[in-house]
Amino acid sequence: MISMFRRGCLIVCLSITSLLLFTLYSSADIRLATGEYIPYTSQEIVGGGRSTELVQRVFKEMNEPMLIDFLPWKRVRAEVENGTYVAAFPYMKTHERRREFLFSDPILVWESDIYASRDTTIQYQDFSDLSGYTQCLPLGNAGHPTLDEMYRQGKIQRVSPVSCWKMLLRGRADFMVEDREVAKAQLLRTLGDDRDQIKTLAHGVRFDFGYVIFSKQHPRAKELLEKFNKALRQLIEIGEIEGLKLVDH
Repeated sequence: MISMFRRGCLIVCLSITSLLLFTLYSSADIRLATGEYIPYTSQEIVGGGRSTELVQRVFKEMNEPMLIDFLPWKRVRAEVENGTYVAAFPYMKTHERRREFLFSDPILVWESDIYASRDTTIQYQDFSDLSGYTQCLPLGNAGHPTLDEMYRQGKIQRVSPVSCWKMLLRGRADFMVEDREVAKAQLLRTLGDDRDQIKTLAHGVRFDFGYVIFSKQHPRAKELLEKFNKALRQLIEIGEIEGLKLVDH
């Protein structure tokens, strides 16, 4: 009788332990990654930045506990690609990334301008005027398709540091393309009083959506992607999140 009682307790205890382990695993399993990209994502901003707050709100609507880790961007991509992290944000779509990741519905719109040193000799009317110059493309950033093709043809050169603003100021690069909101934030933080030494060569040269990318290797990725899109649409429908419209430009 005692033996049967002990056996019953053991089964119950093992079941409870298994349930607790499953719960802990499930919560820890939903891990997202992002990096420093002010004002959209940053550990230095209350709430983690605009995109971080939006993603957190959508996962709350999904009723899926998750954690967001801030990592170097190169590691973010690698860890999502191998399935260590289920997703990361924000990313622009490219042909290469479409092969490697699953994409959510868009969560933001980037509006990019061309920037250069105030004493630049570039007389810009269209992209052909950038031939012979050096573009600064921040490490991990996707390039503009026209400039990518010009680079492949050898019409422009490229350097890819983590930050480009000082490269422009020191004459080690001639121009860069960056989202307008990012530029405002980074110029102030990086150059301070010298930010007026950078000027805008052209406005609105590109409009892009930003997405959450999901790993093709993670066992729950497709399920969570579907739930994310559904929750995002619901929040847009009730007006809690603004729907995105890409400007036709």
